[in-house]
Amino acid sequence: MKKHNHLSTDIALLIFLAIVVAMIIFPVLGNSALNGVELRMRDAIESGNATGNLANIFGSRADIFYSAYLYLVQLIHGLFPGPCSALVLRLPGAAIVATMTLCLFRFDGDFERLNASFLASLLFLSTTIVVFMTFSASPVLLPSALFIFAMMSLYHWLHHGTRRYFYLVTFSTALATMLIGATAPVSMAIMACTFIAASTPRAYGRYIAITAALITASAAAFFAIYVLTGNTSTASCIFHLQHQFEPTGNIGSNMATIFLSYVVLGIFPWSLPIILSLPWLAGKGRRLVGIFRKLTLLQRFGVIIFIFSLPVMLFGSQLSSIVLITSIFFNMPLIGKYLMLQFKHHPSVWRITGATLGCITGLGTLAFVAINLPATSPLMHSWLGDTLHELLLMPRGWTPWCITITTLIFITIHTLWRSARSIGANNRYLYSIITLYLLTITLTTGYLLP
Repeated sequence: MKKHNHLSTDIALLIFLAIVVAMIIFPVLGNSALNGVELRMRDAIESGNATGNLANIFGSRADIFYSAYLYLVQLIHGLFPGPCSALVLRLPGAAIVATMTLCLFRFDGDFERLNASFLASLLFLSTTIVVFMTFSASPVLLPSALFIFAMMSLYHWLHHGTRRYFYLVTFSTALATMLIGATAPVSMAIMACTFIAASTPRAYGRYIAITAALITASAAAFFAIYVLTGNTSTASCIFHLQHQFEPTGNIGSNMATIFLSYVVLGIFPWSLPIILSLPWLAGKGRRLVGIFRKLTLLQRFGVIIFIFSLPVMLFGSQLSSIVLITSIFFNMPLIGKYLMLQFKHHPSVWRITGATLGCITGLGTLAFVAINLPATSPLMHSWLGDTLHELLLMPRGWTPWCITITTLIFITIHTLWRSARSIGANNRYLYSIITLYLLTITLTTGYLLP
């Protein structure tokens, strides 16, 4: 009976999370203007110069992520004839993010469940890089999802060691290798061997097994591409690593700038508690190995992924974005647990954080409402000036969903204020902060950005 109740709660939370994700993402997905990549995709589809079939995806290895994403857009556009809208262009990426968010909740069956997993999923959805890629047609989302799928399979094989997960590791790694290249199995081998050495160093058979699985996956990826294209040169491109580490040119070659952009701003706002913890971690230098061993299996796995992701992020390439999203995905359970511990032991800090966020969001939303009401718009224009007035003015006017989001923001601020009285009794205050942040992102992305 207890197991049945646990399962019912699990399913109810999953359904509720799916509703939250759908409400945050899809109603405002097509509102903002197209960026350069999206314009290029739209022109390719409307001019008839799109990818066409699966074989053509692997013909241009240097632009394979773009070609694969464009193929998904083309499939969706075939279901909705007419002009290629922003919604159609962004739908594959949004669906991938929604799926990854739900998978994070359902990921681990023993340690990270229910409350902690629900929190981890919301934290993942609200990070800056995930929000940015959700509301823009980002080609790296598809290879990121495939790599995360492969890493999830690897974790379950390391955890359970069954033959089923061994086959799943081989299959999922082959899929990731077809799109990403040999970097996927090589990095997985390094991280798997490190994880085995840190957990069960004398399990020599596991080293051999995972090496055999990843070599088999690489061979399967090669032959799969050869069958699709009929060209061994195209299939052998999965072993060429040069294009995978080629900088995108968006960030520049300064390593400090790249680290700031990917690690600090990419995980923002949840990078802030990590940064604040650095002095504490520095003081615990000799005890870090002991702290690491006390972590759950999933948390240790996430830490290893993050450590090995750092050098790749310094290249500032598309591969950097893939490993960053993967690292965020697997470390959100640990970050969520850390936030809950901070919330329990330092409630005054969170009370100040919530009050600050509530005041800023409340004042900003009041100004937003006043500027977009015909009766008060001229007065607000004279008070705030041209810059702020144009920033907060909605180009499309009020819609039912915009009114709903605005109302929910005020309700959440009231809930935040009420739950501050019982901050130590439950996690309602923490969830109110996260909910307020997500609603603010939805309002800003869907109705204020040009």
